[in-house]
Amino acid sequence: AVFRARDLRESHDVALKVLDPAFPGNNAEAQCFIRAMRPLLKLRHPNVAGLIGAGKSGPYCWMALEHVDGESLTTRIRRLRTGSQKIDWRRALRIGIHIARALDFASQSGLVHHNVTPENILWDGSAKVAKLSDLMFRQAVAGSELHEAVAEQKRTAELAYLSPERVAGSADDEISDLYSLGAVMYALLTGRPPFEGASPKETAKLISDGEIVKPRKHLKAIPADLEWG
Repeated sequence: AVFRARDLRESHDVALKVLDPAFPGNNAEAQCFIRAMRPLLKLRHPNVAGLIGAGKSGPYCWMALEHVDGESLTTRIRRLRTGSQKIDWRRALRIGIHIARALDFASQSGLVHHNVTPENILWDGSAKVAKLSDLMFRQAVAGSELHEAVAEQKRTAELAYLSPERVAGSADDEISDLYSLGAVMYALLTGRPPFEGASPKETAKLISDGEIVKPRKHLKAIPADLEWG
């Protein structure tokens, strides 16, 4: 669960992510969480929702993240898809550039996100800035009962943005993160992900073997240089 909370010591709002009390299930899971969180505390970048603190209070592990006054791209893409919001290629380009900078920063810091999806990209409309969230979160809970309990549900929801390597379950790296960013940008430009089948199995096959439909087939206003870039 994620709450908007107040850091009384620093007098600013934070996004407080509270994990299920079933986590950690043992000391190994707790140490995995600590190892993943520790390097993030000193990392700051204008396009990353920074980690302010993490710990355990009673039965709950928690993470305090920089609060972003906006919405996830999941909400934005849903509005594009229903036609309740117009597609703006200039804003899509801005978001893509911002998240590419965040991924470059993560790579230079020796980190891979592993889960670049619309839900983990936040858009602050007033500041006109995009921020990548949940850096290292997947690694923090990897192998735990909490991860296994939600893995299949999240995989179904996020499948359309996974790289072929991740769909196949093979090793992935920062190149897979770039693929996922490209898939998110495609959805921002067209209102839909690049590959979407009638079932998860069909979607996975399309990601592995399908031929992409160029974005300008959906929206003629997209500049040719952006489509091929």
